[in-house]
Amino acid sequence: MKESVRLLKDEIGLISAYWVGIPAEMKSNKFQYTASADADQPEKNKTALKNHFKLIAQIYPRLQKKYGKQIADEIMGKAVVKLANCFFKGFKPIGPNDKFPAFAKIYKDFESHNLVFEVIQETDTKLEVMVRRCLIYEALKDLGMSELTKNLCNFAYVYFESYHPKIKYLKDCAIGKGDTICHETFLWIE
Repeated sequence: MKESVRLLKDEIGLISAYWVGIPAEMKSNKFQYTASADADQPEKNKTALKNHFKLIAQIYPRLQKKYGKQIADEIMGKAVVKLANCFFKGFKPIGPNDKFPAFAKIYKDFESHNLVFEVIQETDTKLEVMVRRCLIYEALKDLGMSELTKNLCNFAYVYFESYHPKIKYLKDCAIGKGDTICHETFLWIE
């Protein structure tokens, strides 16, 4: 409950944060999404993501009711970025003496829980991936918040540009922005 209020209070004030956050937290705690017993691993991963984002799925309609869609979208866009920052903490940093292959391994391990992707090219200085399914987008879409995924896509630029000074991140299309695939390239610049 404290986290939902903390997430909102800077945007809408403490009293409104309690008015929106407490009922949303109580409702989200009453249920847990579950994947079917025969679900494949991506579906199980998507279910875990839905449980990760279920609180904001309860907050979002309450904000829309109180403030309207435009303001709710702005507030939730910021909230999603705050949650993404916490979410990306699971993305381990590389050491100062590590090289690009260490990053590529971390990326593939971390994103295997969030994406269905194939590696197009992997060298000592480049990792190019084609994302066929963004499970984060699918989870947010199932929760009625697919339009907020673009905030996560934008956050990825900020995150990866600050991850390591030698890494350059490029993305020329994104599922969360309406494309059918994501195309990501990471370059190691000496």
